[in-house]
Amino acid sequence: MATALIKLRSALQNRPFVRNVAMVASGAAASQALSMAFAPLVTRLYGPEAFGVLGMFTACVGLLAVLASWAWPAAVVVPRDEADALALARLALLTGGAMSLLLGLLMAVFGPLVLPLLGMKVLLPYMAWIAPAVLVMVAARVLSYWLIRREAFALSARWSVGMTLIVNLVKVGVGAVMPSATVLVATHTGGTAAGAWLTWRAWRRAGPYAAVVPARLGDVARRFSDFPLWRAPQDFINALSQSLPLLVLGAWAGASSAGHYAIALAVLGVPAVLLGHSVMAVLTPRVNTVLGEQGDVRTLIVKATRSLALIGCAPFALVMLLGPSLFAWVFGEAWRVAGEYARWLSPWLYLQLLNQPAVAAIPGLRLQRGLLVYELMSSGSKVLALVLALMVWQDDVLAVALFSVSGTLAYVALIAWVIWHAGRPRPPEDMRR
Repeated sequence: MATALIKLRSALQNRPFVRNVAMVASGAAASQALSMAFAPLVTRLYGPEAFGVLGMFTACVGLLAVLASWAWPAAVVVPRDEADALALARLALLTGGAMSLLLGLLMAVFGPLVLPLLGMKVLLPYMAWIAPAVLVMVAARVLSYWLIRREAFALSARWSVGMTLIVNLVKVGVGAVMPSATVLVATHTGGTAAGAWLTWRAWRRAGPYAAVVPARLGDVARRFSDFPLWRAPQDFINALSQSLPLLVLGAWAGASSAGHYAIALAVLGVPAVLLGHSVMAVLTPRVNTVLGEQGDVRTLIVKATRSLALIGCAPFALVMLLGPSLFAWVFGEAWRVAGEYARWLSPWLYLQLLNQPAVAAIPGLRLQRGLLVYELMSSGSKVLALVLALMVWQDDVLAVALFSVSGTLAYVALIAWVIWHAGRPRPPEDMRR
C-alpha cells in the first residue's frame, strides 16, 4: 500500500497539470461540500420564494457585471508581458468602477419604473444594492483571473473554504431568527465582497508590482480591443441565456418557480465547480503556453474533454433518473419541483461541464468573433424554446426541458468547432501580444 502511494505521489509530481487541477478542485470540493452540508437546513429555513428572490438578484447582478467589465478581466491571462497583464487588470477595475457608478445613477432614476416592467418587482427593495454588488463582482473576476495567470492555485483554494463556511453560518444563524430573502441577498453580496478582498490580499502577497502609467493603459486597450468588441457581447449573450430561464420563470410563474430553478441549477453546478472551473483555471495558461510554443493544442483539448466526460457522467445520470425523489428527500418535500427541473437540466449542464476545455482555448486561438456568432445563434434558439413553451403551452417544466435540449445541441456544436479549429495550421504568433 505504501509503495502504491509513493508511486502515485511521484506520478502527480511529474504531471503538473494533474497536480494543479487537483489543487484547485480540492478547494472547490471543500467549499461545495460545506455548501451542500448546510443546504438541507438552509432550504428548510428559507423556502422557494426567498431563494427565488436571491436567484433573480444574482442573475440581474451577473448580467450587469458582464456589461460593466467590458470583458477586460478575461484578457488578463493572455499577454506574455507581465506589465501588460497588470495594465489590463487596472483597466478592468477602472472600467468596472465607472460603469458601476453610472449604473447606480440610472438605477436611482429609472429603477422604480424599469424593474416592474421587466417582471422583477420583487427586486425593488434591493435596488440600491445592485450597483455595489456589480462593482464587487467585477473586482472579484479581475482578481480571480490574475491568480489564474500567476497559477496561484493554492491561495484560491485556501480562502474559498473559509469564506463559504462563514457565509453559511451567517445564513443559518440569522435565518433561525428571521428567515427572509433580505438575509440571503445580504450574505451573498457580503460573501462576494469578502472573497474579492481575500483575493486582493493574495494578489498583494504574490509579489511587488510597478505602477501602471496612463500611456500603457491606452496601449493595451488598443491591442486587446477584440475583448470589448467581440468577447464582451458574447459574454453578455451567454450570461443572458444562462439567466433568462430564472428571470422569465420568476416573471411568469412567480418567485417560487425561480427558486426551484435556482436550487436545481446550484446543485447541478457542483460538478462544474469541482471539475470544469478547476480544469479551466489550469488549462487557460497551459493553452497559451502551448500556443506560444506552436504545440498540439487539439490533443490537449480532446484529452481534457474526454476526462471530464468520463468523470461527470455518473452524477448527472443519477439526477436524470431520480431527480424529484432526491430533491424531496435532501431538501424537503417543498423542493420536489426543483428535482423535476434538475432532471431536464442535466444533459445541458453535463455538456456545459464538457465544454470548459474548449472555452479555455478560445482566447488563445483568437476565436472571439466566431464565438459571438455562435452565441447569437445558440441563445436565440434557447430563448425561442423557452418563450414558445411558456406562451403557447404555458408549461414551466416543458419550458425548462426545451431550453435544455436546445442548449445541449449548441454545446456539442461548440466543442466540435473549437476542436476542429485547434487542429488547423496556425499562423506565426501575433507579436503584438
